Amino acid sequence: RLRCFVTGSLAITLAGLILALATANHPQAAAAILRYYWFRLSDVMVPVGIAMHAIVGPNPKSIIQNPKCAAVVWAAICTALVVYARDDYAAWNFFASAPRADKSGKVLSHDDWRDVCQWMANQTPPDALAITPRMAQSFTWYSGRGQVVSWKDLPQDAVAVVDWWQRLVDIYGMPYPAFQGRWHDSLSELSPHRLRELGRKYGAGFLVVETEPAIDLPRQYANGSYAVYRLP
Repeated sequence: RLRCFVTGSLAITLAGLILALATANHPQAAAAILRYYWFRLSDVMVPVGIAMHAIVGPNPKSIIQNPKCAAVVWAAICTALVVYARDDYAAWNFFASAPRADKSGKVLSHDDWRDVCQWMANQTPPDALAITPRMAQSFTWYSGRGQVVSWKDLPQDAVAVVDWWQRLVDIYGMPYPAFQGRWHDSLSELSPHRLRELGRKYGAGFLVVETEPAIDLPRQYANGSYAVYRLP
């Protein structure tokens, strides 16, 4: 039964590959068809099928009919899944000081990030809207306040995806990405005039940015890593 399921997942993947090749010169058709994740099922089922076959061998009944042996096999599988910590998943995260959403490369300091989000929650109106650092993805979780755009909050309909991408490029994009790289390292690289302009354009009243360097805008709050500015 498992073998049939794995074979079926490979058949679905093959169908997706054929469709991808057939629509290579038709990006709109490709986007409409390939959005159904043709390859995800085999990503899971092929490793599972190989692992199960390696454990139970060609005759799984010999193990299943032995309760003690079956218990040992399943305990080993569960232990391996829990302990294996590839890409910061699994058991390692139980002992991590910060969640994956706030790991290095996402925020400067987990504690300072939580602190500035808590300030936003306590000191701004419920409908406040902020422009936030590009890689930060947990602002709304902690603050309960909106943000103009988050790279992690990818919409699911075509029109909204276009708007989402345009906002990312408008706020964080470099003028000449072919030569400068695609994204600004920090919103502090933008001029105060440009930041005010973005605030007016998107209805954002606040800017959350790294504390250093300081920006010539009304500062409302700051800690060791982050500052909040008013966007008049």
